[in-house]
Amino acid sequence: MEIKWSDEAEASFNEIVDDISNKWTQREVDNFIEETDKVINNISQFPFMYAATNKRKNIRRAVIASLTSLIYRVKKRKEQIELILFWDNRKNPKQLKIK
Repeated sequence: MEIKWSDEAEASFNEIVDDISNKWTQREVDNFIEETDKVINNISQFPFMYAATNKRKNIRRAVIASLTSLIYRVKKRKEQIELILFWDNRKNPKQLKIK
């Protein structure tokens, strides 16, 4: 399936990469990007392999690393997967607002 990045997904991904690069080495940044690529590849091939959220069945959550998850939506009609945002798992889940 086609992968589409939302503006919020791009911004939140860049924010997490910046945060990792400020606190860790380039190796950790590269590892995070590599893990993200693996998860996105898995999603494109098997869009329903990750658990649906409690809020909506078409919204799913893939854990990339212990501190980061990718929230995405499967759009069956368009045969498309929309990456909604990257989420810091340390945040309160009640703050997660999905449009």
